[in-house]
Amino acid sequence: MKNLLLIPILILTGITLCAQTPQKFNYQAVIRDANDELLRNENLNIQVSLFSAANASNPEFIEQHMVESNQNGLITFIIGEGSDVTGSIHAINWEEGPFFIRIDKDINGNGTFDISGINELLSVPFALYAQNSATPGPQGPEGPAGPAGADGTSVSILGTLDNPSDLPSSGNLGDAWLIDGELWIWDGSEWQNVGNIEGPQGPPGQDGAQGPEGPQGPMGEQGSEGPPGPMGEPGPEGPQGQEGSQGPEGPQGPQGFEGPQGPQGNPGPQGPAGPEGSQGPEGPQGPQGPEGPQGPEGDSYWELNAANSSIYYLDGFVGVNNNDPLNVLHVNGGIRSYDEAIMTLNIQDAGAVATYGPNESVNVDVSSLTNYPNHGYILVANSNSIQRAGLYVDESDNGVVFGDIKNFRMNHPQNDNQSIWYASLEGPEAGAYDRGVATLTDGEVFIPYSEHFQWVINPETVTFTLTPHSTNTYGLAVVEKRTNGFVVRELMDGKGNFSFDYKVQGVRAGFEDYRVVRENESSMPVGTEKSER
Repeated sequence: MKNLLLIPILILTGITLCAQTPQKFNYQAVIRDANDELLRNENLNIQVSLFSAANASNPEFIEQHMVESNQNGLITFIIGEGSDVTGSIHAINWEEGPFFIRIDKDINGNGTFDISGINELLSVPFALYAQNSATPGPQGPEGPAGPAGADGTSVSILGTLDNPSDLPSSGNLGDAWLIDGELWIWDGSEWQNVGNIEGPQGPPGQDGAQGPEGPQGPMGEQGSEGPPGPMGEPGPEGPQGQEGSQGPEGPQGPQGFEGPQGPQGNPGPQGPAGPEGSQGPEGPQGPQGPEGPQGPEGDSYWELNAANSSIYYLDGFVGVNNNDPLNVLHVNGGIRSYDEAIMTLNIQDAGAVATYGPNESVNVDVSSLTNYPNHGYILVANSNSIQRAGLYVDESDNGVVFGDIKNFRMNHPQNDNQSIWYASLEGPEAGAYDRGVATLTDGEVFIPYSEHFQWVINPETVTFTLTPHSTNTYGLAVVEKRTNGFVVRELMDGKGNFSFDYKVQGVRAGFEDYRVVRENESSMPVGTEKSER
């Protein structure tokens, strides 16, 4: 709220009786706010009312002034030069005094005035009084200066009351209360009703200049979700579209593993007798005949170890189903282990090992990546020879590990019979992260990346999550990214000194083109050839 501090001095303009007397006089006041601070360089609309003590509710004259305070909060204007609202200063009969001056102010420019003060005009401007008297006589000599007059009694409006019975029993001289629009003043002995002091409403003032936009307030809490609206009626079914053209045939997929043999079918009906068949196979070998005499000793590459009844060969390579062995043991074909397990050791131009379960499906396949015979591949399959996990080196020489679930495992710290398994967090990129806690200094801080994080990630791909430890803030923002760290600043030019959590995520350098969707053939091992059992 703004208050007017009235300076109890009225400065008369220069007046002579030999010419038309100006109907005006100077007025000054100092503007202060509710904190008693000067209001400097402010635009105000001031309304001046002049009324006699006998007719306080009906001012003889009302005018308005648009003024601007100076750097000391002082306003100066001339009463009589404002915009007339009611009456004319020329028509005031100064003989009917005493007269009072009332000052109202409009600080918002909306045409609504608040009373600021009422003071008695202790000395009617002489020239104005003379103009309304009888014909003046000749001017007399200038008289001596009179003694200083006593200070005038100002009116101090203390507030509003509902009823005259609510008035206090006494007051200070000049104390006043507003009751239903009428002013009650303490004259030293009792409360006097001087009548309704509210003047007519003045014309609306000009709109003030648009103020600057205030800072954005903090985001409000998420409102509760409203109930779902009723379901609309289904629209009409559209016409049948035209059948598209046949698309091109896709590439042939890789050769799958041989499935398990199906159960034996029921025997069919007896067919008609066929023609006589060809010569049947040779019958089983007859019983062994008696041992013949020992022949002469021949040349042999094999030696007998009588200690453990084993044979051995020390000179050269041994080939099995291979007449040109390239290693100590070179096998083309299958190796049988126990009754229900088979292992194969051949695949195109690269080595391969596959083990089979009792149902003759592949359990483990150790071979190479399709079309890359020098890139190793280990596949682990289910009971239907379908791969569920594995590891291999891809076409870009990157090691790849895959499976339905990837875990890390640790021993249970309190139970030796249990362990703790965590599943890996998945995503569509080869990413890495770094996190920690930092503290602002005057609203800003630089956070360096850890050394290992700088080695791993591409700094052009990083994103950030910031969580302040203070509710007295508009928030935080990353305002600068550097190759070795980043700068965080408080929003709205805040100067906070609080801590916050941060998390930085980025794509690993060299893996920016990570493919999420791939052709199966590009990540499959070459097929294995199971030997005959």
